[in-house]
Amino acid sequence: MPRDLSKFMPPDLVDSKCTECGAEIPAKSYAAHFTGLCCGVEYNGAPSVYAALQKWLNGPVEGIGITRPTEPEYRGALTIRNAYDIKSDAEFAARLREWAREVWAAYAPQHELARSWIEKALGE
Repeated sequence: MPRDLSKFMPPDLVDSKCTECGAEIPAKSYAAHFTGLCCGVEYNGAPSVYAALQKWLNGPVEGIGITRPTEPEYRGALTIRNAYDIKSDAEFAARLREWAREVWAAYAPQHELARSWIEKALGE
């Protein structure tokens, strides 16, 4: 039985499209998932960063100035299913972090973009 991911990651990442979807998602959704992933990996999931991202992304896409980049063909060897059916919360959290690091590494060419979006959200 799948876990309730909301205990381990923000709601906008629970249905993350970063690894499991080849379909086009809108720029704002892409930015939400991608910056959320960056926050989780590089900011240790800081609630203040997630809150700033959510506030920033609530504006119109034209006003916040984002364009959806092309996803890399390779998105990592793991999917979120790597964390399913794990019995302990500690092991589940470890598997979730492993998946996030794998996906983040696959998106290396776009790291600076995610960081720049977070900087905008934080007002830096």
